[in-house]
Amino acid sequence: MLGFFKKKSYNNTDNEIDTTSEEAIIDGNEESVAENEDLINRLEILFKYLESVHAEDRTVECKIAFFKDSVFFARIRKIYCFLPLHLMPWEYDNEEWWKIIAPSLCGKVFKCKVREIIRLENKRIQVQIDAGIHEFIEVELVENAEYTGIILQKLPDGLLVDIGIQFHWRYGPLAGIIQASDFETSELFDACEAGQTINVRYLGEGENFYRFAPLGPDEPYSEYIGRIVWVRVCKNGDAAMGYLVENKYKAALPVTKTIYPDGKKILRKMRNEWKDGDIINCEVIDFRPKRGFILKFADTESLDENSWITDEIIDYIGKTVDVYVHKENGKTKLLIDDKYQAIMTGKHVEKLHELYDGDIIECKVGSVDIYKRFFRIK
Repeated sequence: MLGFFKKKSYNNTDNEIDTTSEEAIIDGNEESVAENEDLINRLEILFKYLESVHAEDRTVECKIAFFKDSVFFARIRKIYCFLPLHLMPWEYDNEEWWKIIAPSLCGKVFKCKVREIIRLENKRIQVQIDAGIHEFIEVELVENAEYTGIILQKLPDGLLVDIGIQFHWRYGPLAGIIQASDFETSELFDACEAGQTINVRYLGEGENFYRFAPLGPDEPYSEYIGRIVWVRVCKNGDAAMGYLVENKYKAALPVTKTIYPDGKKILRKMRNEWKDGDIINCEVIDFRPKRGFILKFADTESLDENSWITDEIIDYIGKTVDVYVHKENGKTKLLIDDKYQAIMTGKHVEKLHELYDGDIIECKVGSVDIYKRFFRIK
């Protein structure tokens, strides 16, 4: 789909490469091989195995071991084989991108074929493999969901980011663009460098690439700005009154003339009547790292839906619960205790397609949306 990379299929007509300068490494150096006849015999058995794999054009698994001199080295059983970049499971337009993701590929397993075996002097053998046959499972990204990516390149007007790293590359590359103009400040964009990880929000598919937006330093809190939310009052004796947005996030409710030009005195009287555990409705007007959400008390006459928030609803927050999976016409519906609607958030979103109708899974309740009337779970 994207112009930045291409997932490949196996092609027997690939050009041959010069193997004389890229020797494979075997367990034990030349001295130890010469001294240990048993080791020689065991290695010979492994090499004959690889020769049979090559002759029969069989598919085997290889595990990426390390990256050196623009070549990946992978192990098939105990033998190190070299895997050139053009024979990897996908292609990148830039070799530097491979260098950036190389550490995260170590230990990953791919399907491959043995492409070439050359016996050299001193009982050394070169083995070249082709992982271009590896097939990836398609993943359906969820719009507005949050993902973690790695910055492949910093461009004048944005960042090239690959979120395939979040899935440990089992879905292959999932690269896209973050526009520089999407950052809250130019300083935040300037601080980004190739090789850094970055949290992003998936916006959808562009014409030739995925579209991402950066999560600001206050995310995921910024999604609350401008919303009316339910807030739990926390009062312990003579201690200062506290507030928890959705019984989870710390908040402050300043009573100032700037926020309440005409109703400051009335609100102070109302606040004196609130008890520990009371539920009020507030608009989120700001977020500050030390104080949390900055709230403005909302007009109760427009908030009759708050009656949906019962003690039972509040008790679910923060608990691990049974979630029932219902699938119909290609759509997935999640119900806490088979009665309250829920949506999955976080890194487990991609696993929804693996669930079946009737499955019961354990999830932790994060928060509740009183207006759309659903829980957020993970």
